[in-house]
Amino acid sequence: AVASSIFSLVGYVVHLMLEMPERALAFAKAPTLREAANELSASEWWGKTMQDGRSGTGTACTIWRLRTKAPSVQLHGVDQDAFTSDREAFMAREVVRNASSSGADLVAVIYWAGNLHVLSMPGRPLNTFTQASEALEGFSALTVEVAARGGSAYNCQRDVCAPHVMTPNPQASRGLSRFSPTEWMYAFEAFSPQLPVSEDARSPEGVLKACEQ
Repeated sequence: AVASSIFSLVGYVVHLMLEMPERALAFAKAPTLREAANELSASEWWGKTMQDGRSGTGTACTIWRLRTKAPSVQLHGVDQDAFTSDREAFMAREVVRNASSSGADLVAVIYWAGNLHVLSMPGRPLNTFTQASEALEGFSALTVEVAARGGSAYNCQRDVCAPHVMTPNPQASRGLSRFSPTEWMYAFEAFSPQLPVSEDARSPEGVLKACEQ
């Protein structure tokens, strides 16, 4: 869905901001698939102990597909290497800095991150998206919450990293729902977990080759 959205932005300079540190994108800058696979295999970030969807095969596939099929898209890792209390503000500054760097007339910024960093929630610090959108003059902000009526996701809970059942949202209507002109939700019937790249039975090269199909 992220890749399809980006392919539709004809005429725009597109910046894709990702919830990962910049060093995690080293594989996407490699000149050949084999070198990219080597970078992915050797990456400490993609092979870390605590895993979730950010380091899953689907995420790696999306990044590699954009690298090979839409090379003009500018990829940016905006997260911290080690989380601090300043994390949301740090990511917001990185989004603003990268979005302001092109100088083009038509610029599209896609911030692909977990809902906690995009949606306003009671008791949570001011999220990255809100801080960044308020600082980017001339930009029209739009949020799309991703939800599901059930399913599971790969994440770490109490040091156990595995697929875990997600809290169901039976009220969510499948497909796209509009709450306001700038607030939308896309709901699936069920989420399915994506394995981390480091746990996929295929080699990193096999993972990336499959992404090109």
